[in-house]
Amino acid sequence: MKQSKETQLSQETINQVSKIFGKQLRLVETDKNETKFTFNFKSSLILLKDDKNQEYILKEVLSDYLNFYGTELFLKGLSQFIDSCNPLKNQFLTYNKTITGNYFVKITEPNVQDKHYCLIPFQENEKYNESKDQIQATATAHADMNLKLKNLDPNVTEFFETNFNNGPFLRDQPILDLFSQVELKLENSTKQKNYSKKFMRNLKLGLDLAKTQLEKIPDNLFQNLPKQLTHKDIFPGNILYKQDNSVTIIDPDEFMYITRLRDVVYALWCFGARRADASLISPNPEIMKIYLDSYQQIDSLTTEEIRLIPQMAIRIWVEDLLNFALNVEFTENQIYELERKVQHLKNAISGQTVLKLIKYDLIIFAFDGTIGKLDINWKSLKTELATHFKNNHNKIVDFTGYSTGCTLAYDLLGEVGFQDCLPISKRFEEAGLSGVTFNNKAIRYVKSFSGKKVVWTSNFASIVHQALKTENIDEEFITIIGREQTRRLKPELDGYNVLSNIFEQKNLQKINPKKTLFIGNSLSDSEAAEKIGCEYLDISQL
Repeated sequence: MKQSKETQLSQETINQVSKIFGKQLRLVETDKNETKFTFNFKSSLILLKDDKNQEYILKEVLSDYLNFYGTELFLKGLSQFIDSCNPLKNQFLTYNKTITGNYFVKITEPNVQDKHYCLIPFQENEKYNESKDQIQATATAHADMNLKLKNLDPNVTEFFETNFNNGPFLRDQPILDLFSQVELKLENSTKQKNYSKKFMRNLKLGLDLAKTQLEKIPDNLFQNLPKQLTHKDIFPGNILYKQDNSVTIIDPDEFMYITRLRDVVYALWCFGARRADASLISPNPEIMKIYLDSYQQIDSLTTEEIRLIPQMAIRIWVEDLLNFALNVEFTENQIYELERKVQHLKNAISGQTVLKLIKYDLIIFAFDGTIGKLDINWKSLKTELATHFKNNHNKIVDFTGYSTGCTLAYDLLGEVGFQDCLPISKRFEEAGLSGVTFNNKAIRYVKSFSGKKVVWTSNFASIVHQALKTENIDEEFITIIGREQTRRLKPELDGYNVLSNIFEQKNLQKINPKKTLFIGNSLSDSEAAEKIGCEYLDISQL
């Protein structure tokens, strides 16, 4: 491998490294290039071999960390982090120790600033391909790591909490202070005229967007969430993927004692809102749910952490934009990275609804007024039903509320009351099918949710199925529970009981109300959700 100017080392220096690590190391002259290593692109990486042909990577410790924390403190913290993760076996990268028992070595070269390196056994790895197996394996390893780091000796935890609750790429301070610092930098750059006009224009637009969002997210919103030591930088480029789908986490250099949710949401985002080639996409709920569910099998998040996932996504990318602005020169060659930062933030904003969904295993949708709306003459339908029961059964049934009226008819007359409603209601619904309209936002909701979906409606299931088929979303749902299957309509739970039986018949996992969302548009929908014990979302809130 040809060395770049940044990674050039003299033979004398390689000899020095060999002596310190107790190995006979030599430079590998091959076509292997640094892109294969998947380590932090900012690092200088050098491929070496020992006298047994074992390959190693000599990796430089970034000066950003050394300068921010101080060399001694940072290397002590990183060494402690490595020691804490060593019990994770193959899930965490192995570091070689020097003959004196250290992980890091200082190299001094003439006319060059001192650099610190570590020696790591080289591992062949597969490319990230966005497969379910890879995502699940990553989330599991991530959760195993966090669980291990959460249960450290209290003295070790205190050391990290005291010294590493802040960093060069994440500042633990009021967010408006960061805005002030960036604005001051903008002002000074303008005075000195050492900036790109295009960069400045794009940055100001990004800052305006960030400020607008932060007005909705108080600075103290996350202060009571669990904090712990974290890797903080779990993304595909920091994972070695093996043929057997096992994974190894690498590059812990950004370790920090922070809110656990930040660490997890960052990972969710990097896997669910980016492609394998690092291009940005809108948040993919399927991938995010796979990651979150796999993570939680090992290390469960609290109810409050789950609730705040959408807000944390915005906070992360606001912070990322601000810290980027504080750490770079406002030049033309930084525009591409700035645009990516702003796009991340825009995606976090547009993906708020998607992020709210990933905690659920099941969504129960109402239909009429929620997903779509049949063109039914409700006044005529209610009048005809009331007249029928008065003339044929000498019963006064109040159909002011359609659902409550149908339920009352059954309560008064039993099966006869139920059966008498059906042909009249069906005739009106069939007539209304030709004029059906749809809520496009609700349809996007349906398509974006990757978990189980059902429809529970007071309309006929057969009619609703025909309506959904016109929008090609009928197959999105496991089943449709409708008028013909339920004696008592919502908010009574006849339909929910039918649904539970269907799940049992299909050998599906039993419905967990705590992981169920009911989306509707009426009081009967919200009352049904309350009786079930699940969360309710009015379609108007989309």
